[in-house]
This record gives sequence, structure tokens and C-alpha cells, in this order.
Amino acid sequence: MPLTIVSRTMFNSVILDLSGRLCNGENALSEKVAALLKEGHRRIVINLRGITQMDSFGLGQLFNVWSMAGKQDGKISFMRPPNQVTQHLNLLKLNEIFQISGDEINTMEHLSNPSQPPKSGKKN
Repeated sequence: MPLTIVSRTMFNSVILDLSGRLCNGENALSEKVAALLKEGHRRIVINLRGITQMDSFGLGQLFNVWSMAGKQDGKISFMRPPNQVTQHLNLLKLNEIFQISGDEINTMEHLSNPSQPPKSGKKN
């Protein structure tokens, strides 16, 4: 299943709900985040709950969009990563630099108050 992205707005943040595969050749996430940043959005949440498969290219895209936002004074948070994605993030130590939360409330609280780290409890 190709990557599907559904966007919605909550508390001055754009939430991108991803579903499907985030794999080699799939550039939709980078393109969507670039467009949102160009429109002036600076708080973006990427909901990874629906990701069914992710390879190294997909991990690279997560880092790319996180870096892209940071260079434009934006913030990207990730929420609800499935176990497979969590394992990849932990293996590459990306969990140490990404803001990752188990639910929307903690993610929104962190974006509103970035000095407070998000709670990492997984609530799917």
C-alpha cells in the first residue's frame, strides 16, 4: 500500500496522519512538509501509527523533514510509532533527538511548551 497522508489542524499545529509504506521512492512526506513550511506552518506533528512498513529510506525521510523544519524555525514531533518503527528509531538513536510521544495530548502540550519533554507512554 503506497503512503497516504491525511492532514488536519489542532491547536495551531498541523497533524499529518500517515498510513501505508514509507519506503524507497516514496517522497510524499518530504513534499508535504516542504509545502506546509512554505505556507508558514511551523508546528507539525507526524502520526506514524498507520505505517505498515519502513526501510532506511523512510528513516532518512523522517530525519530530512525534522531537519528541514528546524532550519526554518519549525518544530516536528512524532507520535504513535508502531513497534517496528520504534525499534528502528532506537537502533539508530533517533529517539534521542526526535520528540516522540504516545498520544496527541502530550504531543500538543510539548509543542505549546517545548521546554517540557513529551511523555513517552505509548497509547495506541
